[in-house]
Amino acid sequence: MQGKPASIILLFLLLVSALVLAHNVQPVKASGTITINADGSINPPTAPISTLDNVTYTLVDNIIIIGELPYGSLGIIVERDNIIIDGDGYMVQGSGTTGYGFYCHNTNNVTIKRTNVNGWDQTAIRFDNANNTTIIDNIACNNDGNGIVSDGGQFNKILNNNVSYNGRMGIGAAHNRKLTIQLNTIENNGDGIQYGATESAILQNVISNNYGDGILFFGESDTIGSFNKIALNVIEGNQLGLEFLALLSPANDLLYHNNVTNNIQQFVIDESGGTWVNTWNKGYPSGGNYWSDYAGEDLYCGPYQNETGSDGIGDTPYVLDVNNVDHYPLMNPYIETHDVAVTRVLAAPSVVCQGYGCEIMVSVANTGDFVETFNVTVYANMTDTGNVTTIRTFPNVTLDSLDPMLPIFMWNTSGFDIGNYTISAYAMPVQGEMNIADNTFVDGTVEIIQGMTGGSGGRMPYMN
Repeated sequence: MQGKPASIILLFLLLVSALVLAHNVQPVKASGTITINADGSINPPTAPISTLDNVTYTLVDNIIIIGELPYGSLGIIVERDNIIIDGDGYMVQGSGTTGYGFYCHNTNNVTIKRTNVNGWDQTAIRFDNANNTTIIDNIACNNDGNGIVSDGGQFNKILNNNVSYNGRMGIGAAHNRKLTIQLNTIENNGDGIQYGATESAILQNVISNNYGDGILFFGESDTIGSFNKIALNVIEGNQLGLEFLALLSPANDLLYHNNVTNNIQQFVIDESGGTWVNTWNKGYPSGGNYWSDYAGEDLYCGPYQNETGSDGIGDTPYVLDVNNVDHYPLMNPYIETHDVAVTRVLAAPSVVCQGYGCEIMVSVANTGDFVETFNVTVYANMTDTGNVTTIRTFPNVTLDSLDPMLPIFMWNTSGFDIGNYTISAYAMPVQGEMNIADNTFVDGTVEIIQGMTGGSGGRMPYMN
């Protein structure tokens, strides 16, 4: 019995020692920059970054860069292409330093993910003249400077990051092409997004409570600032919701299904240097944007809002200026949807000899807000008997939002009885789809008649 108290005391001492050791574990501190070199090596080799294949680099501890170099500090410089840097939840922290947490220059196909980058006076994550860069699932918060900046390059993606509480801007983009900024939380920064890109997209972000602009658009030329898609964003509670600064005359941006709510000033369009002409809706009946200060009514419906009955779209336009008008302002905040539809079926000719070909065109569209994969099946319904036969199935049709598909094929009527047929097409509903009324489209009839005979007395063959 005397051994039990002794063992309990020993266990207690071991637990206390473990707690003390855990409390005294310190993040790895570095006085200089860490570089992932072009040849795959890491400098210094003692940096807490592990790789087994020179492709995936994983942080194994927090990194704090201390001190200040004459021209600013850099945390991790990336010189190698075709790699993934996985922060695994660890920090890359600046401590009394200027410069960048991550810096990529002239790189290709670099992914930075799951890293907490904070404490930087300039920018947490910056990539210049880099292509095919993916910045995903990071926390870029509490920096005196910017969160994430892309200057130059194409096909870059900034996805699902928390970019908040930064002293200047959350996300900056300049001289980019084919850039995607999507599914980010961008809150309590100077400006939410400063944006000068072309053929790019800002999608499904929450941009709120920034004490400058929600989104500031720079039209630096007739092309930079043009042909962008801005959709499905929540732009709320900012000092200024949307600002367009036309230094020259960019145009043809498409803005729709954004919820622009309760900003101190909803929008500013500065055309002192040129004009900026955008499209502010996705057409009827899909509609435009929700504006919390819109004061119109919804008593009518239709493309010209002159038919009896409400449709969730305001009867009068929301006018930003003479060049920018939302013709279909939404009466309520937009809620993202899953929706695919068959919009048309055409069959020609309407009378065909048995064994001949009948050309069928099917128009399919993704009218929702997500990339969808689904099957489309075309049927022939014999009017006299009610028998339904599958003519053709298009499996695994994949469409992005707004994308159409227009398959055209030849229906071989060999084996089909003489008579009248109704042609229809059906898009299989996707997960989460509520409106399935537009998944089926029925065309008119095709009549199959007795086949013609050629000079040899035999019926002419089916011709594709």
